[in-house]
Amino acid sequence: YHIWVIHRPDTGVTDALFSASASAPTMPTNYTKKKCIGSIVRAGATILAFNQYGNDFYLDTPVLDHTTGASAGTSAITVTLASVPDGVKVKAYVNAVVIDNSNYIYVSSLDNTDSAPSTTVAPLASFASSGTNHTAQLSVWTSTSATFRARQSSNSASGFRFATLGWMDTRR
Repeated sequence: YHIWVIHRPDTGVTDALFSASASAPTMPTNYTKKKCIGSIVRAGATILAFNQYGNDFYLDTPVLDHTTGASAGTSAITVTLASVPDGVKVKAYVNAVVIDNSNYIYVSSLDNTDSAPSTTVAPLASFASSGTNHTAQLSVWTSTSATFRARQSSNSASGFRFATLGWMDTRR
């Protein structure tokens, strides 16, 4: 849901509106002004509990949103985070783990060019494993479908996981 502050200039009344639309909520009669002040996530018929600090929303309980096995290969894959708002681009905050020795991962927005991870040339890697498992906390811009790109360096890798911690909403 997207939370809007709405205003009715003829009476001066200001109210709030929850809408599934990130850009064009259905406005009550005579309410002509609107401003989106944030987006939240419903899962399993309930709002995911969160804390808000300015534009940052942090889930009370992080959610394991994506697990990729060895079959991911070295081509880019699209990762979907079911625990961030869709319909709007947000900066997702995730914990990541690579489950393999000597593998590295590059994550990027789908707005950017797909690039292979490297330890020597740009864009380098977002995180790497030098032991059995390695973790990192990352942020990446999502698409309006709550997706981003991830690509690993090794075909023999055992995969990687992303747990959603929260997101930054720019309050469009």
